[in-house]
Amino acid sequence: MMTVLGKVTTFFCMGNNAIDQITNLLIPTLGDAQNNATNAINAAKDAKLAEIDQADNLSAKEKQALADQVNQAAADATKAIKDASTNDAVKAAESKSLDAINAVVVLSLAKARQAAKEAVAQAAADKNQAIDNSNLTAEEKAALKQEVSAAQIAANQAIDKATTNDGVSQAQSEGIDNINAIIIPTSSVAKTKATADLNNAVADAKQAIDQDTNLTPDQKQAAKEQIDQDAKQAQEILDQATTDGAVKDAIENGQLTIAKDVAKAAIDNAAAGKKAAINAAGLTDAQKAALNSEVDSLAQQAKNAINQALTDSAVTTALNDGIAAINAVVIPASENGAGDTQNGAATGATTGTAQSAGQLAGAQLPGQGNTANRKATLPQTGNDTNRLAIAGLATASLLGLFGLGKRDRKKN
Repeated sequence: MMTVLGKVTTFFCMGNNAIDQITNLLIPTLGDAQNNATNAINAAKDAKLAEIDQADNLSAKEKQALADQVNQAAADATKAIKDASTNDAVKAAESKSLDAINAVVVLSLAKARQAAKEAVAQAAADKNQAIDNSNLTAEEKAALKQEVSAAQIAANQAIDKATTNDGVSQAQSEGIDNINAIIIPTSSVAKTKATADLNNAVADAKQAIDQDTNLTPDQKQAAKEQIDQDAKQAQEILDQATTDGAVKDAIENGQLTIAKDVAKAAIDNAAAGKKAAINAAGLTDAQKAALNSEVDSLAQQAKNAINQALTDSAVTTALNDGIAAINAVVIPASENGAGDTQNGAATGATTGTAQSAGQLAGAQLPGQGNTANRKATLPQTGNDTNRLAIAGLATASLLGLFGLGKRDRKKN
């Protein structure tokens, strides 16, 4: 068992050893700390410069640019270390400078290519998004995206062919420029053309209405307002179309509807001309009322047939058949024989005026079959009433202005 004296002796010896360790502990001076930090900075600089020099994928210009970054970081570090007034400040300057030197990346050719392709892909994605956000049809968007894809593929091929980072960077820039140069139209070409066609159809239709000289100004205005209303609806459908096919359907259906408006106005015009001839004949009021009622009924039947028509040729057929039916209403001969004269054209008179009327009544849309068997003539009275009736048939020929006969499709 250790005596009290032994314990005291042991503690004393241990205390001396601890004191010796503290005394012998080396505390570097500020100058030593600065030298050590500077040496560490120089070693890091030399290693990085060697890495740069050995990078075969870098051009001399790229190597010099990277070396300049390293040398600048080392110079800044040396100054910061020299200006430090404490060992802690020296250590902080050293750590910061080493991070700056190591941050200079010597990009391998493979990594440079990968980064370049990612940049090109992002440019392509941005362009495709802009295309999707446009008001173009699906087909127009697809065509533009194909251009983007072709530009991206060409850029990637150029990047793969580059043997230096400089060449990769140039291929990347050119590829992105080519993608950005792809112009996205502010409006759809298909929709713009369709809108122009629709506007032309409206203008032609109103011109046709103006030729219906038997209609009153109010009747003409009502017909034109109907045309405007139908055109507006067609335009709204056209604006919402997302494919070329939908655009085509919208304009064709719109033109068909407008053609029906013109055809129905022509029926009204023919009916007005016939009723004028009836009222001008030397008939009793009862006879006139009966004949006018018959004309009204035939006109309504013709309009119903026009409304039910699903194709342009069917509209033309319904129009010509309606006019023929109205013209076929026979005005009885009056006591003074006026009716015989008025019915002369209907029974085969071939005066120049009657022939003109027949030609107009038999007008057909371009590309459609011969409708000569449906040609009709108007009563020939030799007065202004007859000329008005004949003029009304001009609408039938004006339907050809739409060019509707070039297509024969069902209306959706």
